[in-house]
Amino acid sequence: MGCLRIKSEKPGLFAVTVEGTSLDALSLRGIVGEFSNDPPQDPEAEAATYRVLAPKLPALLSRIAPVARRAGFLLEQDNAGAQVLAQALREASTLRSALDGSLRSVRFKLSSNFGRALTPKQREAVAWLLALPHGANFSVPGAGKTTITLAVHDVLRSRGDVSRLLVVGPRNAFAPWEEEVKACFRDPPRVVRLAGGGDRIRSLLRDTDQPGTIFLVGYQQAYFALDVLEEWLASHEGVHLVLDESHKIKSPRRGPWGSTVLALGLLTKRRDILTGTPAPHALSDLGTQVEFLWPTQSILTDAQLRDPNAEEAVSDVLRPLYVRIRKRDLGLRDPLIKPVPIQMSSLQRQIHDRIAANTSRSLAGLRSDRADTLSRLRPHVIRLLQVASNPALMLTEADDFDLPQLPVREGSELQELFAAYHQHEVPSKMAYAIQVAQARAEAGLKTIVWTSFVRNTEMLARLVPHLHPIVLHGGVPTALDMEDVPEESREARIDQFKTDPACFLMIANPAACSESVSLHRQCDHAIYLDRTFNAAALIQSMDRIHRLGLPHNALVTYELLISPGTIDEVVDRRLSEKVRRMGRLLDDETLRSIDLELEDDDDALAFDSQDAAAVIEFLQVERTRGA
Repeated sequence: MGCLRIKSEKPGLFAVTVEGTSLDALSLRGIVGEFSNDPPQDPEAEAATYRVLAPKLPALLSRIAPVARRAGFLLEQDNAGAQVLAQALREASTLRSALDGSLRSVRFKLSSNFGRALTPKQREAVAWLLALPHGANFSVPGAGKTTITLAVHDVLRSRGDVSRLLVVGPRNAFAPWEEEVKACFRDPPRVVRLAGGGDRIRSLLRDTDQPGTIFLVGYQQAYFALDVLEEWLASHEGVHLVLDESHKIKSPRRGPWGSTVLALGLLTKRRDILTGTPAPHALSDLGTQVEFLWPTQSILTDAQLRDPNAEEAVSDVLRPLYVRIRKRDLGLRDPLIKPVPIQMSSLQRQIHDRIAANTSRSLAGLRSDRADTLSRLRPHVIRLLQVASNPALMLTEADDFDLPQLPVREGSELQELFAAYHQHEVPSKMAYAIQVAQARAEAGLKTIVWTSFVRNTEMLARLVPHLHPIVLHGGVPTALDMEDVPEESREARIDQFKTDPACFLMIANPAACSESVSLHRQCDHAIYLDRTFNAAALIQSMDRIHRLGLPHNALVTYELLISPGTIDEVVDRRLSEKVRRMGRLLDDETLRSIDLELEDDDDALAFDSQDAAAVIEFLQVERTRGA
């Protein structure tokens, strides 16, 4: 038998002493050591004292209390420790009630400062999340996840349960959070972007920290400034921590971002996660997210998360711990998806046919079941997409796809074709997009044009200066501080599209602008110059204008430009299949793995083995036609 003593040393710090040298005592010391940043001088002494930050104590107590009871250890604690233990036990009890179906949603009242009216579905979500100590919102894009989270935070802050909000998410989500804060609160709280490195973040926290402040930090920045954030969290007991696009912490066995947020989570009072695709690749993606919410509870086993057939079982276990508003719940009119055949000019067709024939010959005999098929096909697929969109793209490096310019032999017929095309032609698809955007501008309407190629965005912008277009791609920087927004930053350009009556066109790359941007109040018409095989990027880009808050009965239109007899038709067919499947999964209450996702560091082509088989079939037809 031994003794476990917990005593408050000073505000924010507890001393945890383990007396005894038995195997049970050593086991307890190992657990306590995981939560302590200050190990004892002599860990093998009869009594070893560890110092533990107050916010970590609930998680520690949840871990050590059962072990201490089983081993017959005497637990001694002062009033402060007893209060923390009681809180940890209440959380565990609430979790058990949720899992056994006995938990009920709570009635709530928003503060007078919260001015946005919630929809019935949003109110249901807030009521359930407030019943939980920590919660997940897996609603589809456009359902108002940020608004729901701000409402939860408003109620918790009004009760005195939390004092500050820290949001960890992708950088491109910062501006939407700032917009939502302004839209939700009559007197908006201050929002501070934490960026620029550890020293600058420390200064920002020191200079701007006060109750009610909302802080935003990127996943990568949080990783590099972990010690600064831990230090700040340790001095504040009432921080509400939210992970936006929480699927980004997925990884086999956590990874750096996962480890970062797990460490931060132990220092917070309330934790929430937000994502429309909680399992983008596999059920195992849920592991770190659930562990972040409930770090001391065993809710899902590794075997369940590894079993590809356990989706319904996993959903049944987790369903009481999350809310999910589906697309059908939004009450939106179905969009008009309009494939538009665009015939290539004679010159573009000649270039296309030569490129397709060369590709077909060089890949003759390639089978879709070979291990190296995807890597061998990828550069050729990009070439085929380029020539169907804009042949001039092939004469420069495609930085967005890490592809050099096409080598063309000096004096060859292909070089002559390219020279003539470059001098005299505007791509047919681009000409069509200009015609539509011009007609809409004359009617006072704004248009979005999506293209997978950065150089297309820049070329199209040069062709329509009278529409005052804004361009968004990965090279457009995000502002570090909303008090100092550079004129050419992402935020400034989006604001120009939204507010400038002379700006009628946004030209964007889905890889840089398919998430976290709401444009439904300014635009209801999008044109796709070209598309890759990435269904997630397509759906996310479509959701920029088809989302909650659309004017009643508004008809959103998507024009998909397709050049007949090109890889466009292959992409269209494969995307149709993927989008139908993904739409079913996103509209299902079951947390199914989708295996389709676009991330900052992922391959924007999103090319899989079934896509490869379809491309190989297309090339075989080209080879037969050219024979």
